[in-house]
Amino acid sequence: KGEQIKNNAGKLLLSSTSQNAQNLEISEPSTDAVMEVDSISIKGKAQKGSFLVFQSAAKDIVSKLDKVSEFSVKFPLLVGENIISITMYPQDKTVRTQEKTIKVYYLEK
Repeated sequence: KGEQIKNNAGKLLLSSTSQNAQNLEISEPSTDAVMEVDSISIKGKAQKGSFLVFQSAAKDIVSKLDKVSEFSVKFPLLVGENIISITMYPQDKTVRTQEKTIKVYYLEK
């Protein structure tokens, strides 16, 4: 899915940069998960070199992925529903910004 670029000779070239893009994926926790602890590990994959922003009513965390595409961030929970927004800001400007939202419920024992 590379974008088409014409060079000076008029030939069509495919940009390989965006073909190798890693989409933002959240592997843990699943949305609507119910927890009995006050923090979770948010795990997943994102584009190398990206800034990741994790936001909720409990806390905001910014993380940078250097040479790896996998991440794991410990994130606090408030009692009740926690809506957590994860946004990937890629260093490579040919890759679009992506956002995922998960809901996690923290129920005290």
